[in-house]
Amino acid sequence: MIYDIILYVSDFVFVPMIQTKVWLSIIAITGILTLGVAAVPPMAIADDEGDSGIPQIEDASVKVKKNHLKVKIETEDKIPKDGSAGLFGYAVLTSGLNNVLAITTHLCASDSPVQNNAPNKVCPDAGAFGLLEALTGGDLLNKDYDGAKWHAHVLDLKPADGLDLDDNGVIEGEAEENAGCAGIDGAALEVDFASTLGTGNNVSPDYKLKVTKDTIKVKAPLGSNDVMPDGSGIGIVSFGIGATVNEVGTITDLCVLNPTPFVDDG
Repeated sequence: MIYDIILYVSDFVFVPMIQTKVWLSIIAITGILTLGVAAVPPMAIADDEGDSGIPQIEDASVKVKKNHLKVKIETEDKIPKDGSAGLFGYAVLTSGLNNVLAITTHLCASDSPVQNNAPNKVCPDAGAFGLLEALTGGDLLNKDYDGAKWHAHVLDLKPADGLDLDDNGVIEGEAEENAGCAGIDGAALEVDFASTLGTGNNVSPDYKLKVTKDTIKVKAPLGSNDVMPDGSGIGIVSFGIGATVNEVGTITDLCVLNPTPFVDDG
């Protein structure tokens, strides 16, 4: 079945194509979002080179099976496994901004027990930061899981704090100073922690995930806590990662920077 619904998510327009086998098709970016750079206390973290080092998507496909989702992403360049391209990832949207499948790498920033441990000379224990300690009540320490290993999350997103959407889903107004992610250049969206945790999303799943030279493959189960296409459309983007961190090293805002939709020209 092919749906004619157009789904507005931030500044993207998705033309859904939902079939037994789903091919991604994001048609256009509808606007350019310009954000002023503001100081974000107490510390803002982002890739200094923006998204310039992110391998862009050359081809992608999603297959919706009876009980799981299979994703394949092919990139124009080699996909680093050592953190050398900075903090970035790829996201598959199947239910608007809810239950987004995020596939990420972020050396020195801990939020998953799947990440492994980076050498202290690369990520000093004294500067350890992330979310893992907060998510596990301190049972798992940020400094022990701060490696660059690729891993998955299921997250709910929202417009960056300080930004509003009009009735058509288009960002309006300007970012307020010191407004979390909205104070970081290029941030249009951020993780909605309250919704993600409140609805029981599988925040750090150990999905079957394989990264080769220029290909990422992921198999994710379907379910209310995992991914569950709602028929409104499927889209995929590459993005950089930024964050604000408090004085004890806990991430307070996790930001989606310069998201770039994959457009299937075929």
